[in-house]
Amino acid sequence: MSLAGPTANLLLVITAALVIRGGVALHIFDAPDSVGFTHIVHAVNGGIAIFFAKLLSIIFSLNLLLGAFNLLPVPPLDGASLPLLFLSRNLAQRVFTLTRHPTFRTVGLLIAWRGFGALYHPLQLSAVHLLYPETSYY
Repeated sequence: MSLAGPTANLLLVITAALVIRGGVALHIFDAPDSVGFTHIVHAVNGGIAIFFAKLLSIIFSLNLLLGAFNLLPVPPLDGASLPLLFLSRNLAQRVFTLTRHPTFRTVGLLIAWRGFGALYHPLQLSAVHLLYPETSYY
């Protein structure tokens, strides 16, 4: 099972969130008025903090996107192997072989590509709400 990528992405999101929360506690950063992919945190005083706010925002958002996308349960993404954990060994092997067919992989990527946009925005808002529980973003 190849969940190392999504796990690394999640750890990077958590690390960025901890650095952001530390910066908020030190009054270097603050919650922004509105959030976007490159605007998860706001630098209070400007200067080099603006660069780090943008960098942390991108690290947070990009790794959230990559980790969540890769966990979609469609082949060839890593999430396709998650349901196999709950199947018998024989059935899991047959499903694994079937999902490695190029047609399933292509269809899986098309489904993931077309459907992920609707999933990411609510996911990002939920993650930002966990980062700043005292604020509300829509």
